Amino acid sequence: MSENKAITHSSQDGGLRAAADRLYGELAHVHGLTKSARPALAEVADALAEGTPVAGGRRPAPWSRALIEKTAQLARRPPRAEDVVRRLREKPDDFAVQTSLRMAALLRLAAGLRGTGPEAGQGGRILHDETGLVLTVVPDHAGYDPRRAVEAADLWNAVMPRPVSEVRISDPTRGTAPRLIAPEDTLAKALYAVLERQFDLFTARAYGAGFAQDPEYVHELRVATRRMRSALRVFRRALNGGGAEIKAGLKGIAGVLGEARDTDVFLDWLKRYTARRTGRRNALLQRLIRREEAHRRHSAAAVRETFRGPDTERFVATLRRRLAVAPGSPDGVPLAGKHADTPLAAEAPRLLSKRLKAVLRFGRKLEALGAEDLHALRIACKRLRYSAEFLQDVYPDGLSRVIRPATRLQDFLGNVHDADVYAARIETYLARRRTRLPEDGAEIQALRRELSAWRDGSLKSASAEWRRFSSPKRQRTIAQLVQAPYAAAYPRIEAAAFGSITVDGAVRDGDRWLTADGKTRKRRKKAAREVYGTSHVIGPIELRRVCRVAPAVLFVGTGYNGMVQISAEGRGYLDRQHITVVTGSTATIAEAYNSAPGPKAAILHVTC
Repeated sequence: MSENKAITHSSQDGGLRAAADRLYGELAHVHGLTKSARPALAEVADALAEGTPVAGGRRPAPWSRALIEKTAQLARRPPRAEDVVRRLREKPDDFAVQTSLRMAALLRLAAGLRGTGPEAGQGGRILHDETGLVLTVVPDHAGYDPRRAVEAADLWNAVMPRPVSEVRISDPTRGTAPRLIAPEDTLAKALYAVLERQFDLFTARAYGAGFAQDPEYVHELRVATRRMRSALRVFRRALNGGGAEIKAGLKGIAGVLGEARDTDVFLDWLKRYTARRTGRRNALLQRLIRREEAHRRHSAAAVRETFRGPDTERFVATLRRRLAVAPGSPDGVPLAGKHADTPLAAEAPRLLSKRLKAVLRFGRKLEALGAEDLHALRIACKRLRYSAEFLQDVYPDGLSRVIRPATRLQDFLGNVHDADVYAARIETYLARRRTRLPEDGAEIQALRRELSAWRDGSLKSASAEWRRFSSPKRQRTIAQLVQAPYAAAYPRIEAAAFGSITVDGAVRDGDRWLTADGKTRKRRKKAAREVYGTSHVIGPIELRRVCRVAPAVLFVGTGYNGMVQISAEGRGYLDRQHITVVTGSTATIAEAYNSAPGPKAAILHVTC
């Protein structure tokens, strides 16, 4: 990288801001930037694309104009690799150095990916046998050269722990970009994939654990730690001894991060509440804020000490070594025999049903629950959400009908719990004070009213969400969804003859549907004949039935003379569902279907 080329930017040849934002989301597990960096990233992208100086004006700390300008300069002309490494090593506590280099690296890579479609960079995939990333891109013009993106990864490869090793052109007939886990994966492989993703997110942000300028580092490190612990719980049937060693290491780190994060959010709430008290500078609030700021400095020092201590370094090094080898290796994560090899598609319904049962056991009336039960329900919702997020690639709609309400319930109930904790924290502070000023009484009552109103409003929102989620009708729908993951194995079309096809050794007469849940069904032609007067036209009614379990690719065998076609309304439906369609003669389509990965479906016309 000693001969780094400058990357020039033009607003005419692609949206750098959109490309950078897309890449930020897809590679969040490795770029090491927190969500608070996202607006700053967009501002630098706009300045680069328009070729204009960074605008003035107020910005949220710590994203100063000088930091934005420095990032833009690094993105235009990065330093040599050896200089980058030296800067990162010599200034580990310099927020500006650490963040500007990472933002510039992401922007530079995004510039190299321009000229690709909306899936550019989707699913930055971590190779299990290497330390690199493979980016799968969908070009939006025929002349796109992936080598351009590889060249633009020069700064990324000097800064990030996972270098870009390859950029591939996506083949639409091969489905979407690589998923984190697949239905045919074993429980052990899924555990490895989820642990590795969260471990990457954790290690990519560990450099910022001591940055007081951005408390999101502590938050995102805590979330990654929680998710690793949750993964060990969800996939514990694949573990030998339950992964006790890993759990113990994560528990110690989580405790320190939790203390710091709890102080951060309470301090933020106090400051926002104080700012709303227009014209009132109450000494009680100021004393309380100063006390919590001192507590924050203490907890931040504990985080820094933990992350730089030998125990954490040994734990991280050990887990990295375990995840670097293949599942089942003696040096890897300890696995148990028969359960480790269970296909994920067979295990996912049981895992999710168990989590749903744990949530629904609290009954329909949320208002009747005490504080402890509300907190327990929040934890159950969090575990359901994490389980569904781990398994979302195995299901047609990504389990959105589970994840979204579970997330909302977790948030509302989290506010209820926070209000209770803040009230107790304030009462403890007041009990320890020996003297109070005359005006303290009014401010104490105002604080109590504020917390009570917040709690009541959050509980009301949680109750409304809970009634919708726990309704019998909604639960029947979710139960059906949970029991219908993508297939772990798909039927194989062994022969296609005029009037019949042979699927997995069985000769089937007439047209067939092969659906994304791995089933083979006789084609229903009644709707096509009623709407179009012929079964040679495939419309949205038939497509909705075939794609009930949504495939990434639908293969349509048009017969031996190509008589079958998809209506304009049918193609519109497929476009809205983001389903790629591949058409051709039935014999040709049979070969394409067999060679394609899932999730996939097919409509096969076997005559004219």
